[in-house]
Amino acid sequence: MLEHTDRRGRISLLPVSNATQRLAAAGVVPSHPVQSPTIPTRGETGSVLTAREWQVFDLLISGLSNKQMAHALLISPRTVEIHRARVMQKLGARNTASLIRIAVGAA
Repeated sequence: MLEHTDRRGRISLLPVSNATQRLAAAGVVPSHPVQSPTIPTRGETGSVLTAREWQVFDLLISGLSNKQMAHALLISPRTVEIHRARVMQKLGARNTASLIRIAVGAA
């Protein structure tokens, strides 16, 4: 479970797989870091991704489509697309296969 704080300040736990929890705890670092001042480094936050992005990442590497992820997370498919794009940008992945390689390489 990853802790998530929503816009209203409510704290909730978001379910993710054990493998993704290990990746989050290890602070997955992209092999080719994106040079952007808005993206925190591992040392600053301990994790590059937000809790919701970890959740989308977990479902993505599980093989779910955007619509299936949206249904599981109770959010819109467009929101899933945005989270997915941010995950790919932050981890320096060009496509889903790159994300899976990052997950397998870090595990």
